[in-house]
Amino acid sequence: MQNIVPRHIQETESDRRAIKDGWYATNETGQVCSGRFSNRADCQTHITQEQIDLAARIAIESIA
Repeated sequence: MQNIVPRHIQETESDRRAIKDGWYATNETGQVCSGRFSNRADCQTHITQEQIDLAARIAIESIA
């Protein structure tokens, strides 16, 4: 599983990336995985839910 973390991308970097400033879920290399979220809590909630969903899919596949 990749380590996905919430990250605030400010205006200068967002201009360079051609995205809006805000909170994004990013991987270890800084690649945006999902977003834009209005705040850190919403971003973290999304990351947590994705991890739960992935773990459930893996568990189901291991049973089948």
